[in-house]
Amino acid sequence: MICDDLIRQSQGLKILSTEQCKGQGLNLRKSQAETLKQSLIALNKSKNNMFILTLDSNVSDNEEDKDNNVNSNEVERPPYDNNDEVEVGGATMQLND
Repeated sequence: MICDDLIRQSQGLKILSTEQCKGQGLNLRKSQAETLKQSLIALNKSKNNMFILTLDSNVSDNEEDKDNNVNSNEVERPPYDNNDEVEVGGATMQLND
């Protein structure tokens, strides 16, 4: 990928302060500066994309959540018993015919 190439190319570059460049008489070539700039931009974008992908990979729809949260030993009880009582929010109500 282009990002990998840019990162690889920039790994050998040294970042010098302006004072160091003046003191040693070194100038960072324009192509090196551009490569470094592009690698940092690519690295920043790839980190942002990884973050977004991480968020997206954790999202699941409700059906998957239901399937994943079911305990195989539990049996879901119907809301009523054989005696026509209906359980609503923890309270039991008697049905009248």
